[in-house]
Parts: sequence; C-alpha cells; structure tokens
Amino acid sequence: MFPINLFLLSKTKPLSNDEFNDYLNCITNSKRQIKVKEYERENLYQLVDLMHSKCNIAYMSGFYYSYTIDQISKEFDLIKILNDYVLNIEIKSEFTSTEKIEKQLIQNSYYLKNVRGKVYSFTFVAKDNEFYKLNEQLKLEKTNLNEFISIINLTNNYFENDLDKIIKPACYLVSPFNNVDKFLNNEYFLTNQQQQIKNDIINDIYNRKQFTYFKILGDAGTGKTLLVYDIAKKLSKDFKICVVHSGILNSGHFELNKKMKNCDIISAKEFNYCKLNNYDLFIIDESQRLYISEFQMLIDFVKEHNVKAIFSIGTDQLIQKSENRNDIDGKINKLSQLKQFHLSNKIRTNYNLASFIKNVVNLAEVKRDANYEHIKIYYVSTKNEASELVKYLETINYQYISFTPSLFKRHEIDEFVSKNNTHVVIGQEFDNVVMIMGQNFKYIDGRLHSPEHPNPDYIFSKLFYQGITRARINLAIIVHRNPELYTQLIKIKRNKGE
Repeated sequence: MFPINLFLLSKTKPLSNDEFNDYLNCITNSKRQIKVKEYERENLYQLVDLMHSKCNIAYMSGFYYSYTIDQISKEFDLIKILNDYVLNIEIKSEFTSTEKIEKQLIQNSYYLKNVRGKVYSFTFVAKDNEFYKLNEQLKLEKTNLNEFISIINLTNNYFENDLDKIIKPACYLVSPFNNVDKFLNNEYFLTNQQQQIKNDIINDIYNRKQFTYFKILGDAGTGKTLLVYDIAKKLSKDFKICVVHSGILNSGHFELNKKMKNCDIISAKEFNYCKLNNYDLFIIDESQRLYISEFQMLIDFVKEHNVKAIFSIGTDQLIQKSENRNDIDGKINKLSQLKQFHLSNKIRTNYNLASFIKNVVNLAEVKRDANYEHIKIYYVSTKNEASELVKYLETINYQYISFTPSLFKRHEIDEFVSKNNTHVVIGQEFDNVVMIMGQNFKYIDGRLHSPEHPNPDYIFSKLFYQGITRARINLAIIVHRNPELYTQLIKIKRNKGE
C-alpha cells in the first residue's frame, strides 16, 4: 500500500461509497481490497476538516489509510511513517470505554514500534470532536486538537513507498517453542478470534460451567498451539496444568518446562495413569495423534477426578494411517459436556505461501494474483549436490526438514536425514524452510502422488505437507533426480498452471 494526501482524499465527497472504495484502492495500489463503510468515510472527512483548520495541506500527505497487516489481520485507520517516529490515528464514531481504546492503542504501538522506535498514538472520537492519546506510561488521556496538530507539524520527512516493504508479519508471529522468551514475556498479541476463544474457555473454567471438555479445531497455521499455550500460561496462575504434546518434545518444550511455574509439559509417550495425579487441567496439543489407549486413559482420569481437558486438533495434519483409523476427533465429538471452537483464520502462513502449497498439491489450484518471489525451486542430480545446497541454505537461515525415516527398510529418503524430520517439527514454525523432493513424487491426474512410505503407516504426501507448512516467509524445494517434477514446479512458480 502507498500513502495518500488526506486533504485530497476528502475532496471525494461527491462519489458513491462503491466509487470511493474503487478510487481508494486505485490510488493506494493496495494488495488487499479496502472496503470503507459510509460512516467511516464521514468520520474521516470530519477529522480532515479539523486538521485542515490548523495545518498546511503538505503535512496531510504521507498517510496510509485503512492498512491491514497480512496474516494477522491487524487493522489500522491511519499511519504515517516519519524519519524518527510513527504517527497512528484511530477513528471512532463514539467513545466506547477507556479500557478498549487504551488496549487498541497499546497493541498498535507494539506492532508499529518495530518500524520506528517512537510511536505517537491518538484516537479521534467523531461524535464529540475529541482527541485522546496514549501517554508515556501507556495510559489513555484526553488531549486536544492543538497538541494533536503539534505532533503532525513536527516534521514532514515521511516514508512514501510501499508500506508492506517495512512492515513484516513474521516479526509478530511468536512460537512458544521457537521464541520462548518473547512468549514468556508476553511480546505478542492474539487475533480477535483467538482472544474470544481464550476468554470463553477461561471464563467457563473459572465460573465452573457445566463443560468438562473443550475442543479447538483448526488447520495448519491458524494458531492453535500459541492459543493453547497462552491459555496454559494464564491458567497456571491458579491451577496445576499438564500440557500433553502428541509428538516428540523439542528444545523449546524443555526450556518452557524449566521456566513456566505450575505447568508441566510431557509427551504423550510419557502418559500413564500415575503421572496424571495432582493436575486440575489437561491441555492436549496435536490431539489427532493420540493413541486410543492414551485417549481413553485421559478420559477415565478426567471423569474419576472431576477435572477438565482442552483438546487442540488439526484434522488436515494426519500424517499416519493409524491416525485416520483411530479417529480421535470423532471420539472427542462424542463426549458429553463438550464445548467446541473453530479457528478459521490462518495467521502463520502468508497468502502467497498458502496458495503455492495448494497448487503443488493440486495443479488445478491456480491463483493468478499470487506472487511466488519467496519460493525457490532447485534441481540437483546427485546426493552430494543436494547436501551441499542444503548446507548453503542453512548458512542463510533456512531450516532443513527431512522426511521421517523408516525403521523397517532402506529408502531414498535415508540419504537425506536430519535431526529435524517431519515428526520432530510438529507444532514448530520457522521463517525459512527447505525440503527435498525425490524420485518418489509425481503427478497423476493433476494431483501430487507418491508411493508408499517404507514405514507402511506413514503417508508421504502428508509428511511433505507437514514439513512445508512450517514455513512463515520463504520456502525452498530441492528436486533430486526428478526432471518431470522440477518442470512442473517451475510452471507453478511462474504461475502458468497446467
């Protein structure tokens, strides 16, 4: 998105609202469709008239209007990026509450301080023509038009290029495992949808509502893991929590175990009836991977001891045939006193990565508006070339994820093993990911296929999906001795379809 002059924008009053939005999208060159409501437009005109009464038209340039950060759906009414600070103005029809306005400005300041260290945050209330600011102590206080204008008039050396070039969503995407200190220091915010689910569950638990079980369903990248660990952190102040990770514990788990009080993190393999004593709440992440015996043991304990359980589950992330057969999701759905939630908004995977992944899996999923500049496709002919390329990419901060090997028989994938395979990285996320695709992958009727994994319980295509959906910014695919696959992936990257 590019900035505009607010005074010139205010001269669009004769336009209908649809015409106004078309004009706004055109002059800002926004990658996202801006849809301003009629009353929002009127409130903006009112603010601009007040500004024009006190400042020169030139100082009304450089404003980004109705900007949204990709992936986290964070919206801002007005932003101006200057050399030494950021100016943020939120526009309200009427005063809501000090708490709500203060919270919004604090959140906005958190996101914008990554652009410039200093942020001036204001709220304009149209009904009363009143201004509020966030002070140095992060408290909301009433101010006036003159003080507001004095900040606008400080300087007019502003950033006038694409705002997406300096606001990076990855800076705000915190993983409990890969960003432990940021997580523990609360240096993140939940999306509105995550916050609402958190509030509902916590209120039900504190108020001892009739619900015993809570289920959070969501696809890869919707923020299930961050949400349940955030809930664990909050509730651990008053309850003894056991978080069960249905996979292999990583270094982040061990660090959290050392630093979080009143909360223990265990793997599902450690699950036994004796270890369940003394807990008030169980949180099971990646619940779809539980064995039936583990699931039943937990349910029996919950019933006998009158405690509660939260299940986080992603049905698009089944990587083993046994997970399909066990159908833990179906078993959860049959529980009485169950309250269900659905996380629908993807926050980790950006639009372009998500569309590329869909297109790789299904050639019919072509997105002509997608930009695949963050996708790299390489071809190698030998194992040594593949290893050399992986090592190079690791030096520029790519995380190599290998396919989980088999314990039964040798396979091509055994030539490219790493400590971080597709089972180890369950629940984790990385800015940059690289994977190797070998001769076992091909397209049949436009869909990606692979022969059976040497471990007959593993599903190759699902392991691949598990690995590439760990990426937040950049994805590299190394194709090993499979020219047909390489050609097809290059077509996808060039957005040429089939």
